[in-house]
Amino acid sequence: MHTDRIMQLALDMAGLTEVPEDTQVYVPGKITKALVCIDADTGLLSIARDLGYDGVIVHHPQGDEAMLNLHLVMNRQLLTLTKAGVLEDEAREALRSRQFGVERNNHMRNWDYMPSVARLMRMPFMNIHYPCDLMMERIVDVHVQQRLTETGPAATVQDLTDILLEIPEFAHAKTRPAVVVGDPAAPAGKVVTAFAGGTNGGSAVVEAYWRHGVGTVMTLHMEVADILNLRQSEVKGTLVVAGHMACDSVGLNALIRVLRANGLDLTPMGGIVPGV
Repeated sequence: MHTDRIMQLALDMAGLTEVPEDTQVYVPGKITKALVCIDADTGLLSIARDLGYDGVIVHHPQGDEAMLNLHLVMNRQLLTLTKAGVLEDEAREALRSRQFGVERNNHMRNWDYMPSVARLMRMPFMNIHYPCDLMMERIVDVHVQQRLTETGPAATVQDLTDILLEIPEFAHAKTRPAVVVGDPAAPAGKVVTAFAGGTNGGSAVVEAYWRHGVGTVMTLHMEVADILNLRQSEVKGTLVVAGHMACDSVGLNALIRVLRANGLDLTPMGGIVPGV
């Protein structure tokens, strides 16, 4: 299967019509047998070649435009923010600081390192980030909202973390969903699944949700400095960090199932937690 076809299948699954800013084919080509992983390095490309694989599919951006433009895909968080009731201007302002930090940090990085190695090896190489994250966000949110409705208005934050553990990737992961701000015994209230959109929006985005009636925000991850800021915030609410590898695995496993059904021989590794 050609890398272009793999990309199109991912876009179709996510309901996207264009390749997002954090997703890219670095070395195009035909793949019959690939390693699939969350992150990669030059050693992994060498291992893939030595073990007879003819392609590597990675989740996180590995360089080039996908790395340098990661901050742009964060604008897609505006959809989730405004859906939750945050005004667009307020949402943009909440994202601004974190977006600036992501842009500046990636500006310093060696954007051609991994793509250049893959080119030298003539190894088809690509990453699929936002499409998988969007699939994952939808899968998790549908499950969570349905189970919260069944549990009723008395559902607590602890109930919410237990509901996450009903999803196989979370149950199998060595990390567990963590209540990093707030009380597990508190009512969960309105829950927002804020997983897709490049990376987390930082403390300002969480506060924006809280100010507009969201009781509990779920993210993949959150920096310690942001967690400490939120614990001291005048705006009160709950933050659940669901777990980076478990979350990423939900979307990747969905894609892997479809690619296998289309004839690709795939070996998940490097942090992908088994699903169903």
